[in-house]
Amino acid sequence: MSSIIVMDFYVLTASILLVVVVDYIRILRLRSKMPPGPLPLPIIGNVLQLPKSKPWYRFEEWSQKYKDPMITVWIRRAPTIVLNDAWTASELMDKRANIYSSRPVFQVPGVVMGGDNWSQTMAVYGDKWRTLEKMTVAPSLDETNLAPRSGGTSCSRSSRFSIRRVARLDQRSL
Repeated sequence: MSSIIVMDFYVLTASILLVVVVDYIRILRLRSKMPPGPLPLPIIGNVLQLPKSKPWYRFEEWSQKYKDPMITVWIRRAPTIVLNDAWTASELMDKRANIYSSRPVFQVPGVVMGGDNWSQTMAVYGDKWRTLEKMTVAPSLDETNLAPRSGGTSCSRSSRFSIRRVARLDQRSL
């Protein structure tokens, strides 16, 4: 009986070790496609290498070590891209924003139930999303809502013209 328990323990230990090794190989493969950064430890990543306060000093140190303003830090098993340079951040966040401006794809409500075709919240950012946004916003910008209220100010002539153009675009895209 005790030999069965010992054998089960060895099988369990070997299985856990195999899972950890396979996962670490996956992390190392993914790491090769990411910006440079310190080598992550299995399961915990770079958590032990980060100071408890003011981690940006360590990020700056790693940025200088790897000679790249963009580094990858692993928080447990998840990669985190750190930008240490205002110019790099501006380049990625402002000038290439359309590449990174999207949402996660929700499989059941978005894909299976077809929500990405009719719901702005489920659609991926792009032409379809813009059309759905116009259809969502345009009814609230109807001309009847532009009338001056007591104590309020009316919309300018150019604003009304712009709103009418958007409403016409929405009707054409349907």
